[in-house]
Amino acid sequence: MKILEERAAAFDAAGARGERLVASARGTAAGSEAWLNAQVALAELDALRSSTSEIALTLDDLASERALSLAPEYQPLTTAADRVRAAMKRQAERIATLQARLAPA
Repeated sequence: MKILEERAAAFDAAGARGERLVASARGTAAGSEAWLNAQVALAELDALRSSTSEIALTLDDLASERALSLAPEYQPLTTAADRVRAAMKRQAERIATLQARLAPA
């Protein structure tokens, strides 16, 4: 799915930036400039993760419409939804890992 690949690539690019900023902020106090910069990067990652979840919602809507019309399961739709959910899980885990490296607010 091209849109998932594009959003995953955007997340990965922002994730690399987030990694650098979190590394710079590691060991600094909450509220420091480095910590704030890292928090902004994490917020950007969360926004990108949210855009990935929009794909999942769209696919879930399509699956629901098919079910309501009593259409049989459409395997490519199920496969796409599974791929999106896996991407969302990886993104959420990456955000949580980075957040854990920072001093609590």
